[in-house]
Amino acid sequence: MKKKLMSILMACAMMIGVLSGCGGNNAVTSANSSADSASSTDSNSGAKVIQLGHVNPGSDEDNLQHACLAFADKLSELSNGTIEVKVVSDSQLGSDREMIEGMQMGTVDMVLCMNSSLGAFVPEMQVFDLPYLFTNRDQVYAVFDDDSIMDPLKDKLYNDAGIKMLDVLDNGFRNCLNNLHPINSVDDVKGMKLRLAENAIWSDCFKAFGASPTAMAFSEVYTACQQGMALSFLLPPHTAVLIGKSANITL
Repeated sequence: MKKKLMSILMACAMMIGVLSGCGGNNAVTSANSSADSASSTDSNSGAKVIQLGHVNPGSDEDNLQHACLAFADKLSELSNGTIEVKVVSDSQLGSDREMIEGMQMGTVDMVLCMNSSLGAFVPEMQVFDLPYLFTNRDQVYAVFDDDSIMDPLKDKLYNDAGIKMLDVLDNGFRNCLNNLHPINSVDDVKGMKLRLAENAIWSDCFKAFGASPTAMAFSEVYTACQQGMALSFLLPPHTAVLIGKSANITL
């Protein structure tokens, strides 16, 4: 079941990976707007209800929102309707780190988050934050599809932090967006105000390149760009689908 489910989710994420979200008003899809605690049971259908949170907009144009909806639909199909996933977007359950902490406390069931957010919980995961570690997608897929590499990291994440990684999705590769000029070399980022996720490796890297990086939650990016506080931002090369022990569900 897990392999079939994850293959569908990966395919959906890769097909729509070129899309980007510009905003959203469908903050909670297939759910009410409650951001209460973790899994529950729907009194009408009897289905087990679990929340899946992410920081991206809940708009139809957002690639991660699409991936979450595809996951929800396929899980409902494979479970014959006994499991319902409520997708909660727009950082309503908190930032990546806050949602991961919520999974540890049992207040959040599932998260679609940046891999870089996991380094605060399992330092070994930071190996994937090293700048320009890969030169092409074939190398990326070869590593993340290699069980001998990923299984020990997944086991450590589960044993040390109580979080199970279901899979890793493609969310772009070496993307740095800005409203100044194209970036073709290190010199092109010198002096640039750069929004980054909360990640010391990324910050040190772009400081070394001559940029002026600022850690900022994704929910604040659009407003910051409008105000000139952050003129560009870096997209993560991959995202992880996580599920907490508290969800009490096996996929």
